[in-house]
Amino acid sequence: MGIRKLYSNCEIGGSIYLQMCNLDIEFILKDQRENFLDSILAIMHKLHATKYHLNNYITIEKEQLQQFKTSFGKGDYTTREALELIYELEAFLFQVKSSLDMMVKLLIPIVGKNIVHTKTFGDKGKKVIKGLEKFKEKSGVNVVAVSSLIELIKSDKDSWLEQVVNIRDELNHIRGLRDYAFEPVKLPNGKLGIQKPRFKNMDTVDFMKLVYSNNLGFHQDFIAYVLAIKAPPTFVLKQANAEITKEKFGDDGHYVKWGWGVILNSK
Repeated sequence: MGIRKLYSNCEIGGSIYLQMCNLDIEFILKDQRENFLDSILAIMHKLHATKYHLNNYITIEKEQLQQFKTSFGKGDYTTREALELIYELEAFLFQVKSSLDMMVKLLIPIVGKNIVHTKTFGDKGKKVIKGLEKFKEKSGVNVVAVSSLIELIKSDKDSWLEQVVNIRDELNHIRGLRDYAFEPVKLPNGKLGIQKPRFKNMDTVDFMKLVYSNNLGFHQDFIAYVLAIKAPPTFVLKQANAEITKEKFGDDGHYVKWGWGVILNSK
């Protein structure tokens, strides 16, 4: 009987699955651990999809750049919309938003159903923040942990997330990407060069790589901060010990960022 591996990308597997394992969800969540794991696997599916479309874009861009170098070199300066690249960019942004929609469902086994808006990452996270603010008012809640999660969401929202979701919404609902093509350009030395399609005056691959990295890091932090809400009050998040995570998980352990520290009551 074959063994099914839970992930194919070591960075995603280490940052998400091994990160979860390092925070001892069986102890923290007990009978809710399976529900939490289901959401983790759904998140990993979406993150793998973002990486898939990023890699596809890079491959197609290289292939088409070479094709246009050949045709431009022969004097054929005909250009066309780089539709295949547009499709990959749109799919990439769609999967980024979809991963966020899956991510908020991690809150259900932590705070319960119908406490926080978890259908989607609504209004760029504002709906989640609003629900968490109300949750803080309940008796017995770890207010410090909930406040830390709120600040995490706000920080990522302001630094990159809101802009990316707005771009995704624009492409999906307002105006599709057009005038996206390889163009011949004359270089300062008089030779002919090629300008790759650029997205909002940015190198598209650099933009996609940055969004992918930010999104993966946000998911990893969100997992840790969410579990901190349910952890015993003497548990605090701390940077994982690299030697210990390598011993536990092998080389993929270096992607694990968070572990538990314990506050000892002094008397």
